Amino acid sequence: MSRSATTSGRLKRYTNLAVALDMLRNRRICLVNPSLWTDRNDQYLIEQYRQQHGYRFAGAVCLTQASETFHHWKIFADGMDGICVEFDQTGLESCLHAPGPLQFGPVSYLRLDDVKALPPEQVKRLPFLKRAGYSDEREYRIIAFDRTVREMVEVPITLGCIGRVILSPFLPTNLANSVKATIRQIEGCDKLRVIKSHLINSATWQHNWARRLAASDAP
Repeated sequence: MSRSATTSGRLKRYTNLAVALDMLRNRRICLVNPSLWTDRNDQYLIEQYRQQHGYRFAGAVCLTQASETFHHWKIFADGMDGICVEFDQTGLESCLHAPGPLQFGPVSYLRLDDVKALPPEQVKRLPFLKRAGYSDEREYRIIAFDRTVREMVEVPITLGCIGRVILSPFLPTNLANSVKATIRQIEGCDKLRVIKSHLINSATWQHNWARRLAASDAP
């Protein structure tokens, strides 16, 4: 079973360098057990869905439809080894075939009062429901369920569905250049667009403000 988003666009996967290198080298996305997620409410709903349907494994990966934000870097890809892999949504969804029922699509956000009035057809969407306090994340999930015990589900992907790789804004420029070179040494990645985020130190932002402030001071 699959669920696709109503709009096409870009999907971002904030993670760390090790995961990104594995993704690029092995052409795969690994769906792992969400038991270590910080949000216990998330864990609870996915576990309830797993038990209700008699599955012995649940694995997931989280992406976002949102534009780049400091929040996403700090929470999901903090530190110098943080990284963001940006996918073409249509291209990625064409790759989403894996053992067992695979589901994918955007998360819906609910207030506490919404739960009481939720219609039955929405209750069936437990893996894609989350508290409204997380709505700014604009999360998109890929989830796999299986009736056998396993550590993870590997979803094969093509490099063509990756639009670009964005390195951490906390990474010094000299190290960013080394990481770019390392990524481009991976087979098939020599022409992959790899850039460093300038979210926290943008020369363009500062230059535009310098011009604006200078104009304000003009007689």
